[in-house]
Amino acid sequence: MTAGISENIYRELAGFCTFFLVGAALEAARGMLVFLLAILWRHPLISKLLDITYWIFASIFLIWELFGKNSGVLSGYVPIGIGLGIFAMWRGCTVHVVPFLSEQTIKILSSLKKRLKNTAQRAKIKLTIGKRRKD
Repeated sequence: MTAGISENIYRELAGFCTFFLVGAALEAARGMLVFLLAILWRHPLISKLLDITYWIFASIFLIWELFGKNSGVLSGYVPIGIGLGIFAMWRGCTVHVVPFLSEQTIKILSSLKKRLKNTAQRAKIKLTIGKRRKD
């Protein structure tokens, strides 16, 4: 052990880093939810239900981590670590990457949808041309 730094400081620094990662994981999960909502579901009721579900699971996850890592003791580094982890992930990834990926994925999916629709129409035309008419 290094001279002058107690074991409690190391434990609290490890706790801070752990809760920083917990905050980053929560923001990453929220970013993925925003991404999925932008692509798949645009109905406001589904959006609100998924948002409520996210917050319920986020609360359970936070309580689980707090009691698992810190025996339920809410030290000052816990909310600071979670807040900084959320902010770092939000600023570094969610603000820039999620809108870009959503936009590009929607473009790709709409292009695929158009191609499939055109292919289906061509196949239908080809099938009807080959048939003989019954008079």
